[in-house]
Amino acid sequence: MESFIRHKYRNLPFDMMASLDTFTGCYDDIIDFSLGDLDLTTDHQVIEQSFRDALKGHTHYTNVSGDPDLVRLILQRANEQYQTELQPENLLVTTSGSHALCLAMLALLEPQDEVIILEPYFSPFAKMVDLAEAKAVFIPCPASANFLPDLETLRRAINSRTKALILNSPNNPTGRIYPQEVMEKINTLCREQDVFIISDEVYAAFDFADKFCSQLELDPRLAHSLIAQSFSKTFAMTGWRLGFALGPPPLIAAMKSINEGMISSAPSISQRAALYALKDDKSILGELKSEVHQRLETAWEEVRRTPKMQALPSEGGIYLFISIKETGLTSAEAQRLIFDQAHVLLYPGCQFGPSGEGYLRLAASQSSEEIRKAFHRIRHIDIFH
Repeated sequence: MESFIRHKYRNLPFDMMASLDTFTGCYDDIIDFSLGDLDLTTDHQVIEQSFRDALKGHTHYTNVSGDPDLVRLILQRANEQYQTELQPENLLVTTSGSHALCLAMLALLEPQDEVIILEPYFSPFAKMVDLAEAKAVFIPCPASANFLPDLETLRRAINSRTKALILNSPNNPTGRIYPQEVMEKINTLCREQDVFIISDEVYAAFDFADKFCSQLELDPRLAHSLIAQSFSKTFAMTGWRLGFALGPPPLIAAMKSINEGMISSAPSISQRAALYALKDDKSILGELKSEVHQRLETAWEEVRRTPKMQALPSEGGIYLFISIKETGLTSAEAQRLIFDQAHVLLYPGCQFGPSGEGYLRLAASQSSEEIRKAFHRIRHIDIFH
């Protein structure tokens, strides 16, 4: 059978995300902070309203751009918030933020084009670039620089083959938010060098530092950038699989064309759920954001109480990035030790690129009570007490 598989996929490297199931079945008392999937159920009214719409007949294909009601509301909110004039041609509803990003890569990149990725990074970014037969170029953003990019290093990385730069703020895994002045300098550089910006803003709603700067503020007509968004984290809707892309009409048209051979249109029922979530976003998001922030604050306090662990408080997103460098262990070794001895599952930083080595990522996927319980167990491990 292997001879039928494309050569590049015959000997796949270890994939932590794909192997998590092998961890979760080991013990019956695991406290799991590995994935960015909150233990909260989608708002009850959103479920009820979308269920009623399904009974009314919203069980068919939608327009390839998305449910017209949802498209109108997304554009209305974006135009009101950022004083833009985006049109339906600027929008494509997708089956997740990752789907939007992947379609963008396939539509933008030629073989041998280069895409700059800032480390530590959401690991699927590199896979998407590879799928498009392009080359990922990684730029470290170390903790000593608050995980922010150095402009001169970025400038030196750009050459005639550089097609795009991926930004992710609030950042997964670091929890950093790129300040407006950093975003402005990056945009100026990219315009000067004719580099397209792909902005992953799926955690924009979780801005605890009140300093998030959307790409729409700097490129309101989306002349040289694309934004990927998602309903998964913002409304605790990971299982509904829905996101969207905002970008220049020619790029969105190309993405639609590619998507016709993949999914055609996003699930109609999920789009109705997203519509109702967006209609009641202030109420739903207010509670969700407060809960996530409290969990991350609790985790940060527990890290401060734990010997040989350090972390910066999260500025945004749903993650805390924890340094375990003082232990002398690699991130994979520390993850395994904590799992085996405390039955607490964290995500090893090495999976986010070399800049993530020496760190563990904690997702705010469990309650503050569970977080305290987890760290109580961790502090009973010899190396952490």
